[in-house]
Amino acid sequence: MAGIWRRYRSMPKWAQIIIGVVVAFFAIGIIGNIAGAGKKSKVAATVATTAKATTPPIPTTTTRPKTTTTMSTAAALAGICGPKGCKGKPTKPTPETFAKSTVNVKLDADVQLVQNNVEIAIDAVAVDQKNPSQTGVDQIATSAQQAHDALKGLENQIENDGNFSDASGAVSAACDDVANSMGALVAYTGNPNPATLAHFSSQYDTGVSEWNNAVDALYAGTTQTPPTIPTS
Repeated sequence: MAGIWRRYRSMPKWAQIIIGVVVAFFAIGIIGNIAGAGKKSKVAATVATTAKATTPPIPTTTTRPKTTTTMSTAAALAGICGPKGCKGKPTKPTPETFAKSTVNVKLDADVQLVQNNVEIAIDAVAVDQKNPSQTGVDQIATSAQQAHDALKGLENQIENDGNFSDASGAVSAACDDVANSMGALVAYTGNPNPATLAHFSSQYDTGVSEWNNAVDALYAGTTQTPPTIPTS
């Protein structure tokens, strides 16, 4: 090292300057490389740390336990049992349930009203036949009109009833026939004679037979006596 230094000092001044500049640039280059390597290492470490910090977590799947819905007893029965009974097996209605399903309170009351009014009209005819009088004829006219109105009211009720059935339909048809006969009876009172009375009797006998058959079917299976009407 000492020999190199003496050789350097023995060189001309311009040569020393050139060598000094070259050595300075060389030294600067070495220092820069060392500093750059350190910076790159630091940046790499920072990137690695950031990448590790931002790595998304591995998703996990949570399986929820299955829930079991238990039907209530009422709901279960509603799905199993129908109008014909449970699991489609037909059930035989008792007289009480049959009466409730085919003869409600309103229908029964109107049928009973018809029976009562028709009986009054027929009784009035019988009384007048034994003892003819204008009073008797007037009584026939009044009772026949009341019976007619009751029959038409029952017919309309059955026609508009949501529980219309074959049995109630037969009663409705009988109402029309018996009501027509009551109209013939009113006509008789306007001209009382054997011919007009016979016309009434013919219509009434047909209607009464139809009515009695219909109410027998309507009240079948119930504990009630069918409200039949008398023949003329």
